[in-house]
Order: sequence, then structure tokens, then C-alpha cells
Amino acid sequence: MRVDLGMDQGQIATFSLVSNIASAIGCVLGGLISDRIGHRKAAAMWFALTIPPNLYIASQLTGDGVEGLSLMAYTVAGIFASFANGLQYGTINAVFMGLTNRAVAGTQFTGYMALSNLANTYSSAWQGTMAGSSGYGRTLQLDGLIAIVPILLLVFVAPRRGAEEGESTAA
Repeated sequence: MRVDLGMDQGQIATFSLVSNIASAIGCVLGGLISDRIGHRKAAAMWFALTIPPNLYIASQLTGDGVEGLSLMAYTVAGIFASFANGLQYGTINAVFMGLTNRAVAGTQFTGYMALSNLANTYSSAWQGTMAGSSGYGRTLQLDGLIAIVPILLLVFVAPRRGAEEGESTAA
């Protein structure tokens, strides 16, 4: 999308740097805020914040490519999306750390991170394929709607009450 918007390599590099900084700030703030208000509640809010940038960019597109989308609108929405993604990433890791069995937490968390990386890779693959076949607008709309799924699933992600140390806390 960046190339289609006419960004050169320098602009893409700058955008990527600023986006990564926004995401890192989001990770730290997401962790701090979620420690105060609760990890699951914060994660739901952060997942919800990832939806508006996708739907906004999709709403600006008027054709099959990037027609109708200004570079400024893309840049602002993209940086906000990176920040929101950082918020949820920093928080959702805390949610899953809270589900681990203390005796084998390192192994369980390593498994979680491996599956998280697999999900990120799979998501990039389907988004690229769909953007190529159905356009950016439809892909961004679907991606925005998919973000609702983890919000709904968070209801089922909670440590058992009264679990003993060393006992599995997975329900």
C-alpha cells in the first residue's frame, strides 16, 4: 500500500521507524495501564482501538487501489494503528502470562509466543493474498471486523479461582 501511495524508500523507512516507536510506546503504556485497570479489560479496549484506523482507511478508498486515500490520512491512521497494536500486544502478553502454571511457565509462554508468531505470519499471508485479489478496502474492512473475535474470546480467558501454586491455572 505504501508503494501504491507513491512513497519512496526513504519515506517508507521513516514511516516504519515512527510506527515502530509508536508501537513500542504503546507496549509500555498498555502494560502500565492494564496493570492498573485489569489486563482483560484493557486488552478488550486496545483490540477495539485497532478497528477504527482500518475502517477509516477503508472508508477513504474510492477505487480498487488507493484512489481517494491521501498520504497524510494513511500516515496518521497507520501510526495510530501501530500505537493501538502496541497497546494490545503489551497487554495480551500479560494476560497469557497470568494463565501459565508457575512450574512450567517458561515452556508455556514459549509455546504461546510461537503460536502468536505463527498467527502474525498467517495474518500477513492472508491479508496480502486478499488485498491482491479483493483490494485494500475489503481487506481492511474484514481485518477490522476480525478484531472483534479476540474481544469476545477474552470472556473465556481467565485464571481459575483458588488454583494452588504449581497447579495448572488453565480452565
